[in-house]
Amino acid sequence: MGRTVRRVRARPGHRRADGPGAVGILGHYVIIVSIMCLSMAVIATILAVVFGKVPLMAFVRAMIPVEAVAISTQSSLASMPAMLDTAQKLGVPEKVRGMVLPMAVALFRMTSPAGNMAVVIYVAHIYGVHLTPLVLMVGVLVAATVSLAAVGIASAVTFFTTLGPISMAMGVPMELLPLLLAVETLPDISRTIGNVTADVAVTTIAAEWSLEEDAEDLAQAQAQAQAR
Repeated sequence: MGRTVRRVRARPGHRRADGPGAVGILGHYVIIVSIMCLSMAVIATILAVVFGKVPLMAFVRAMIPVEAVAISTQSSLASMPAMLDTAQKLGVPEKVRGMVLPMAVALFRMTSPAGNMAVVIYVAHIYGVHLTPLVLMVGVLVAATVSLAAVGIASAVTFFTTLGPISMAMGVPMELLPLLLAVETLPDISRTIGNVTADVAVTTIAAEWSLEEDAEDLAQAQAQAQAR
């Protein structure tokens, strides 16, 4: 009696995670997440120029030492001294940079929700998981919440604790995450660059608002003095 051969059809969007398939998955992952995080750095730079009133080239040049530290350490916390120096060079008052910048490093991680959502959406595509608008909204909310609790260190340390809740909330399998962790160094560099750029940008914006408020207070004080 001959053997009965069963053919198993792969689900749409599912790819093999071995050999060339694994290389392709890892390559696409690195490119997609890196582009997403670096785009956050570009957006942060634009915000610093528009709302922080910082000249574009001055901001770009001032960020070079910060980004060098970010690349070498992959940590926003380790980049804090360089960010404080850069904020000073950009003319941010000491009271503003001393308060806003540490808060931004501790709480504001601009690339975290975008980068983590990119990872989960990519994994969902690999496994052929359909994501409805409602599921995407839930994922964004969870990603934003998780980013507030994350620590400003290398994302390889917090890889599963940040992506796990998002994946579970969106119903995306997590079996591929250990494979992606193997190449997390390159995307993590992009994450850190985006985060430190956003932190300095937020600080410059806060400084500009502070100057505007001080100018308004001074104008009101002068007007009251003249009215007496």
